[in-house]
Amino acid sequence: MLSRYFEIKTNSEEFKNSLLQTMESLKNKKVLLYGAGQGFIELNKFYNFTTKLNIVAISDKKFEKNNRKEFVGCKTVRPNDIPLLDFDVILVTNEAPKPIVKFLTNKLDIDENKIKTVFTEEIKDEQKNLNYLYK
Repeated sequence: MLSRYFEIKTNSEEFKNSLLQTMESLKNKKVLLYGAGQGFIELNKFYNFTTKLNIVAISDKKFEKNNRKEFVGCKTVRPNDIPLLDFDVILVTNEAPKPIVKFLTNKLDIDENKIKTVFTEEIKDEQKNLNYLYK
């Protein structure tokens, strides 16, 4: 089940415009998607990442434990194997991107300039505060 934050955020015009601009800027780049949960599935229905972007692979923690080779038509990769791939940018589709960005930069030594996030907070702790209010 998707969070209330996800629903509110993805329905805002600012989010839609920002994501479309990000996708336009990635049009001619090799993109690695990070995040293959329900949120990604919902976003992909509307924004068609897998057909509009040059996706080299999709990564998610859930691929660590299974031997799935493909997800929504894309090659899968375990998070620790990301540095082995040839990509220009990582697009984090998870609604809570901070721990993922920290993992990518600190553990995998990925340059932060090569990471884009779909969800950006307009205010500090936006997700946590909004989910708390709706609880």
